[in-house]
Amino acid sequence: MKYVTSIIILVISLIPLPSHAGDDEWYLMSRHGTCSKIDCLERKVEDMTGIETPDEFIEFMRKKGYDVDVVRPRVLRGNALKVVVSEKNLSLLFVTKDLCKEIVEK
Repeated sequence: MKYVTSIIILVISLIPLPSHAGDDEWYLMSRHGTCSKIDCLERKVEDMTGIETPDEFIEFMRKKGYDVDVVRPRVLRGNALKVVVSEKNLSLLFVTKDLCKEIVEK
């Protein structure tokens, strides 16, 4: 029985975790419910170019030495990811295209 448990744990640990990015197109959502392309952050974050997903943004900010807090809010359709970089006074909500459309259409 010990071996079976060990094998199950080993197999589970080898399964890759899903990326936040997937194949979806990501946007930033404002508190007013409007969506913008991620590159609008370039004016607030120095040297930020070519970032298209929350994962890329998180990695970029961590490489610059910032602490980044990540929360995955529950949504019915699509994906959302809240990313907070307190040192830069950033609290961002990344959403996929389908979630953005759903909220804007309401």
